[in-house]
Amino acid sequence: MKLSILTVFLVGCCVALACSHKKHPVERSDTQRYIVQVNHDVDILDFIPNFLENAFQTLEDLIHETEEVAETVVEDVGKTIGKLFKRCHKKPEPKAIQVHDIFDIGGMFKAFQMELHNDTILDSLLDITQVMSIIPDDDIEFLLPKPNAHNSVDKRDESDDEDDTSSETSSSLSATKPTPTGSSDKEWSSTTFSSAMPTHTPTKGHKNDTITYIKMPEEPQAPWNLVRISQRELDLEQPYTTDSLSGAGVTVYIIDDGLAIHNEDFEKRASYGWSAVANSTSNKHITQKSTSSAGGGKNSDPRDGGGHGTHVAGIIGGKHYGVAKNVTLVGVQVLQPNGKGSVSNFLGGINWVVEQEKNQTRPVLINLSLGLPKENVRAKTLAQAVEAAVKAGIPVIAAAGNSAVDACDIVPANSKNVFTVGSTTQEDEMDSQSCYGACVDVLAPGFDITSTYIGEPDSTATMSGTSMSAPHVSGVAAMILPYLDNPTPKELYKVMRGMATRNKISGIPDKKTPNALLYNKLKNH
Repeated sequence: MKLSILTVFLVGCCVALACSHKKHPVERSDTQRYIVQVNHDVDILDFIPNFLENAFQTLEDLIHETEEVAETVVEDVGKTIGKLFKRCHKKPEPKAIQVHDIFDIGGMFKAFQMELHNDTILDSLLDITQVMSIIPDDDIEFLLPKPNAHNSVDKRDESDDEDDTSSETSSSLSATKPTPTGSSDKEWSSTTFSSAMPTHTPTKGHKNDTITYIKMPEEPQAPWNLVRISQRELDLEQPYTTDSLSGAGVTVYIIDDGLAIHNEDFEKRASYGWSAVANSTSNKHITQKSTSSAGGGKNSDPRDGGGHGTHVAGIIGGKHYGVAKNVTLVGVQVLQPNGKGSVSNFLGGINWVVEQEKNQTRPVLINLSLGLPKENVRAKTLAQAVEAAVKAGIPVIAAAGNSAVDACDIVPANSKNVFTVGSTTQEDEMDSQSCYGACVDVLAPGFDITSTYIGEPDSTATMSGTSMSAPHVSGVAAMILPYLDNPTPKELYKVMRGMATRNKISGIPDKKTPNALLYNKLKNH
């Protein structure tokens, strides 16, 4: 009996001694990888060597302390018990703690990815000065949508556009409610089933007081969703009207699961940016050219992704399906085609965008059609990274989510620093699956939206959700940025709220949700 008690004691000794700290214990990672966030005022390159030195010292101290306690307890038991604490009786190996990727987003968010092979000291690392948080960096599974079952993936046929956009949503696109405990690795895509001084200075545009130089060429046979945002009243027989620039000179970064840049609707205005999939060993920009479009063919490029990002991009800037016909599109691939991605993937993508725009003067923005419930242990880190990008001067358009809950419970939709979008239907009703509430800034079409897709160069698909609503807003933002006078993100958001069509949407579930439908003109027409 005495031997059993001692055995239990010794097996748990390392863990017990490692938990003498003041903060909450760190959730353990299945992959032994963690994100360590530090105060934004530290020099992270100087901090990391000191952190590693402290970590190794903590591990050595733990080993020595464990050994001393064990020797005292088992003094009369002999060599038999000694075997039980061999794992504590080692010096740390050089590879016991490794730092892989470093993130510095506009000087306002700083973190690094750490691989830790002995997690007995993990909680103690929170006591190191300047460490704000440590979270697991395991993959999160986002429930990305599939095309509607009945139309699958279609080649474009302009004569059938009206039929394509009036289809019913597949049951596979039903919303998934967030997990209340935050313990699940499965999260939702927002599609029913996404200092200090700014480091980026937007272009000083032609301040538009009179809108005299905006011309409105008409596009016949436009998809219903485009028509709706260019008309004050619900009349889908009208054409889609847009200004003559239509986003020319503006770049939109699509942080998503990839972008099939060879789809014909992009007219060679789309390009690959950073990819966590094509170069998983480091956060570097992939520059080599692809020889094929996406979609699973033997020559497909992994950066094309699973179709979600391609569909989003087509709504922003496709020739036929897009809001801003001349915008530049850049895919930032943070998810695998199956919808899985880690926090470090997101941090790497956001970090890359901010670095790309450092000291640049061109107008840019980010579309983020993904989200997490705020209870998730990873949500706060993601939110702070997104807010750092906004503080660096880059507007972020975010989907509200499709779990039919308050968008203030969703990250990054709940941030005051992003522009959050809910979903409407072809009948001017709020999508019943859309998130709602005071954190929503505007509503936009999101139900049965046809756009570009992976596969053949002319592939399209029809999907539903706030993932489709957000890119409508990104497209409108790209259209108006050239006419504004060097706006901050918040100034841009204010202009777009002021442009919206009021009191046209029915079925809004609460009084806090703004009855404001996206409109694509700077002044009433």
